[in-house]
Amino acid sequence: KVHEIPVVREWVEQTCARVDRFKPKRALELGCGNGMILMRSAQQCELYIGADLSNQAVDYCKDLLLTERFANLRDIVELDLGGAHEAYRWADRNLDTIVCNGVSMYFPSANYLLEVIQNSLDSVQPGGKFFLGDVRCNSVLYHFHSVTQMHWADEDMTVAELATRIQRQVKLEKELLVDPAFFLALQGRVPGLERVEIDMKRGWHHSEFSMFRYDVTFTKAATPDASVLKTGARYPLAKYDKESHSPASLRTTLTATDAPEILAVTGIPDARLVIC
Repeated sequence: KVHEIPVVREWVEQTCARVDRFKPKRALELGCGNGMILMRSAQQCELYIGADLSNQAVDYCKDLLLTERFANLRDIVELDLGGAHEAYRWADRNLDTIVCNGVSMYFPSANYLLEVIQNSLDSVQPGGKFFLGDVRCNSVLYHFHSVTQMHWADEDMTVAELATRIQRQVKLEKELLVDPAFFLALQGRVPGLERVEIDMKRGWHHSEFSMFRYDVTFTKAATPDASVLKTGARYPLAKYDKESHSPASLRTTLTATDAPEILAVTGIPDARLVIC
């Protein structure tokens, strides 16, 4: 289902919505691929640089710019070959936003991931954003392989056989998966990093995109002294209770005349993973 047109369209639109909320004017996309994000988010920019390791991907985006549909982007978009760790090559372009979406699972190691983060923060302007999208979540790796193996299982397969297949696929996993706690732990440890935000993927379609991936936004400190250690929540967290935190109860709480400015609830079950 992940490659069906409605699913991909929703994934692209939701990703672009998250990038567009930064109101980028001078942006760099690391791993621009076939331009699905580039051709949309560049519409509001004065400069949008797309870089990719693949000659084929860069040439494809160049061909898109030659079409009448994207003629308005020809003076805005620049394309070049480059890896995710090479943001420093464009550090002199006054970038306010750097995007790296859907490629972190192909990074060779956690050290390389840290290099990508640090180089991107060093290359963006103070107060700028580094958006790392579509990160595969390590804490639901077993859930992911459970769903895929259940989908392909024969009707006569036993539970023991299914469990064996799931465990085998977990052990054979070759991509880089990251627990969200890893990124939160970087606050106060990565130079120039002021804030880390973790966002669940949004969408109506239940697919690999929405069920097993998430987005991370890094904000570069506006001033050198703003990069300080900030750990834990900045507001009280209520532990989830199915009665007091039902949709109806939350709606009542948030629409009351004395509604709290912030209501934070932790431990809410993800209905998209309930079959796991």
